[in-house]
Amino acid sequence: MFAVGWVSVFVACFNPKPPLGAPCDEGSPCPDGQLCVARMCTVAPDPLGSDAGIGSGSDAGAGIDALPMAVDRDGDQVANDDDNCPDLANPDQGNEDGDLVGDVCDPCPIDVSAADPDGDGVAGSCDPRPNNGGDRIVAFDGFHRPPPDTWRLVGQQEQRDDALLLSTVANNHAAASPPVLSIANGTVTASVTVDATVGAFDSATTVMLPYDPESDEGVFCEIYSPEADSTNGRTVSLWDSAPEVERGVKSFAWSTATPYRLALTRNGNNYSCAATPPTGAAVVTTGSTTSM
Repeated sequence: MFAVGWVSVFVACFNPKPPLGAPCDEGSPCPDGQLCVARMCTVAPDPLGSDAGIGSGSDAGAGIDALPMAVDRDGDQVANDDDNCPDLANPDQGNEDGDLVGDVCDPCPIDVSAADPDGDGVAGSCDPRPNNGGDRIVAFDGFHRPPPDTWRLVGQQEQRDDALLLSTVANNHAAASPPVLSIANGTVTASVTVDATVGAFDSATTVMLPYDPESDEGVFCEIYSPEADSTNGRTVSLWDSAPEVERGVKSFAWSTATPYRLALTRNGNNYSCAATPPTGAAVVTTGSTTSM
């Protein structure tokens, strides 16, 4: 899966006094009169007991009711009651599949299904081996914001409307590669939409494993058109770029302005390339290579 991790650091300035609910820890303590509870500044208990505090029953006429405090266990500035991942910091609240669970804690960020028969923490369509445990999500990014600096980007990119737009020119390529080392067994998946094809030569939109974005070499799972300006002969192709060999191919009349899900699965030297349209079954081709 595509994904990415990040660390958010929040610095609280006690000048002159932070509001209740400010982040705290051993290095950034709360001011006098407040205690650090669950990494959040809160009111210290009244030593005189509950009957003498603000808003107590006996003094309700003279006092004021204390405001309820929002609890934020993960310190991401989103209260637990409103946080779609209350125990993992995710200030942007990204939620690719629109369920009740945010991307950073979702067992499958692209699928509302939580079915996990092997109990390995990877669910639904994200699990390449649903009945064999031991899998994990290495990285995911829903492109709700621009990719982090750790990504390798080639060509022109623009983050817009929860998508990453890659623009290319004829006889060239654009790519976005997360900071994941090459893996011998795994699946990389992306939802792709081809807005337009460029030039009169061939055109391909791909997911890759492994891949070198600078040389544009790797094993590609692609929706391919032999002529960019024609819909004839379009396929799902498993392309091995180093020796320039097509390891597998299936006819697939894909269209522009239509979302498809591409998934490339590697198991050692064996590969499976699948393209799934908005409705209907996936079109799959397979092949083997030792070139990468």
